[in-house]
Amino acid sequence: MSTYRFAPASRHIRGWLFVMLVILLLGACGTSPTQPTPSPESIVATDVPDAAKPTDAGEATSSAALTGVVDDANELALGNLDDDQMQLRIQPGALPSGTTIAVAPLESAPEADPARFAPLGEPLEITAGQAHVRLDAPAVLVVPLPSDAEIDPSLLGVAFYNGQEWQVLRPARVDPEAGVMEFETFHFSWFWPAKQTPEERDRIMIQSAAAGEIARQQVRAATDRVTEQMVNQMMDQLGAKDGETRALLIEAVKADASYKQLQQRFANGDLQAFMPVLEKTVATALGGTLQEQLGKLLDPDDGTINPALKTLDKGAEAIDQYRMGNYKDAGKAVAALVIDLLPKPSIVAVFEAEAVVVDYCIDAWKKDEVEAAYKAWRDGADSLSPWGYNVDAQDFEAVWTQMRGAATRFQSEAVERFVKAAEEAGLTPTDAQVDAIREQTKTRLEEEFKRRLANEQTQAAMEAELTELLQAYEDANLLEWSRYGYDRTAQTREQRMRALLDLRARILNDTGRERMTLGAFSNDKAISIGDIVSLTQLLLSKNGEEKYAQALKDRFGITLGPPELPEDFTMTGAWVGDLIVQDAQVTGADELTIEMFDSETVITKEECESSLEEAKGRPTPVEMIFAELSPESGTFVLRAGDDEDPSEPIPYRRAGTQVTASYSQDGATFTLQGTLVYDGETVTFDGTWNMSMPGEMSISVDGTFSVVRS
Repeated sequence: MSTYRFAPASRHIRGWLFVMLVILLLGACGTSPTQPTPSPESIVATDVPDAAKPTDAGEATSSAALTGVVDDANELALGNLDDDQMQLRIQPGALPSGTTIAVAPLESAPEADPARFAPLGEPLEITAGQAHVRLDAPAVLVVPLPSDAEIDPSLLGVAFYNGQEWQVLRPARVDPEAGVMEFETFHFSWFWPAKQTPEERDRIMIQSAAAGEIARQQVRAATDRVTEQMVNQMMDQLGAKDGETRALLIEAVKADASYKQLQQRFANGDLQAFMPVLEKTVATALGGTLQEQLGKLLDPDDGTINPALKTLDKGAEAIDQYRMGNYKDAGKAVAALVIDLLPKPSIVAVFEAEAVVVDYCIDAWKKDEVEAAYKAWRDGADSLSPWGYNVDAQDFEAVWTQMRGAATRFQSEAVERFVKAAEEAGLTPTDAQVDAIREQTKTRLEEEFKRRLANEQTQAAMEAELTELLQAYEDANLLEWSRYGYDRTAQTREQRMRALLDLRARILNDTGRERMTLGAFSNDKAISIGDIVSLTQLLLSKNGEEKYAQALKDRFGITLGPPELPEDFTMTGAWVGDLIVQDAQVTGADELTIEMFDSETVITKEECESSLEEAKGRPTPVEMIFAELSPESGTFVLRAGDDEDPSEPIPYRRAGTQVTASYSQDGATFTLQGTLVYDGETVTFDGTWNMSMPGEMSISVDGTFSVVRS
């Protein structure tokens, strides 16, 4: 069990690590439920001489089977890792109470395709009530890691038989320290621990990435819809019926330089960060190119001031500023007014409803269950098809019904996001709103299936492009451990590939190119793979942002970014905003002990994983107080969440608009890198951070932040 000790002389001198753990672990872990302990009565182990035998896909016989009976109160655990080389855990509610679960070895199994995977250990058959069934909640299958621990973790999996062939399921967790890997499944079948071939692993990874890349194109459309609805609500609050003014304001907001920030903050599901940017873009438009429309809203000449403005301080201020010719300040006052007037229930509902679209468009294709459900919907399936579907082609209702627990999970996640967003806005969601989100999740998933089907050829072309790009990344050492910042202990190969594709998306955006070309040269519409790879290498090298910006200027004549920082700019002062967890990994020991002063807190691995998963995408208020020692360096302290005390001073360095910081304590490290963006009025500091805490229980957390000068 790992132990971290903190014994500062004063409570006001605290390590950054303790601050971060309080924010991300201690507070959240205290509320994380633990799985119920199975009772002895709920576990039965007996010899079953003749377990259920599938008849359509090869003869299977059983010996020394394990059985257990599901009940509504306790988790059912079958098997022992030492004796049985497996353990199956089924939580209450996954199957009807009284269902008998049988786990038996397969003495005869269909051969594995050596081009796809090599078996590890022995195959198993899992049945429930003499059948292969789908579950209402995921079961967890735990199997040992292979003894030759040098196997690349990204190749590990468990294969299941779909009646025609073996397909590999990716592990939910790999724990090298405990020597196990865990899999979540919503169905029972034949299972076989497996080592994928590198080619098969990459094929599946590319398929998932291509679906996600195509879906990512929906982000702008969804942001457009949210923006249009919110601008229309603003005009409703002002009583403005002028359709031309509405249309011009929507167009101006979308054309604003800050609109990319709106897209990013919408994609992150961050309503609290979205609204200030929307307010700023509306203010800029009304105080600039839309001064004529601002006059129509205020009517200063004929005295018919909009009644919504007359009795409100910001309304009176807007009118006064406009009459004095201070259009910029008048635009600010109107924008602040309408943001204040927007009904919170409405904006939360609008934002979250569209956020669901983005979540499922981009992330859903990383889930094995969604891919399997889509294929069953697209092609139709019989009872021996992948994951137990028996449906006609494109019968979504049947697929949704047979998804069972997977469908319930998707809806629950959507409802949780909606409730969280509402509570952050100080609201209590109504049952009708929750039901609407639950139903919308189903509707949106069906729409996504149809969208994917309509883009099958586009996806096939994208997969071909990504296959070429993957090889180019390989040749350029971007996927080689220890090169260009690739740390295999912090990133899986799939995570590394996703990070590289994020940089590809950035390069396309920065160069104004619509697509990637397989040719040797870039053109006005497309950028070559060679240029993408070389620009990626620059971004991931030392002083990468500077080198990247210079390369764009030299090769493409592109100067990045908004106006340069003011001549009198200084980092000194308080910056406030949000810190968001994007990804987290916990490996190793089952418990972590934190000793602080005269007390200690024990956190279990399960609590850490659950809490960090819950923390993903959730904004935590943060304050960074900078003290500049020179234009190139200084220190800052971090205060986050409800914590009253700041961290110890953390050193930082600045090169132009690029700021980097790093700090270490007791073997743990904290790094931060970000960009200062000046829009002619305010300076925003956005970027990424990482906390890595090695030990018997290792924790690594990646996230983003966005702060502005207070």
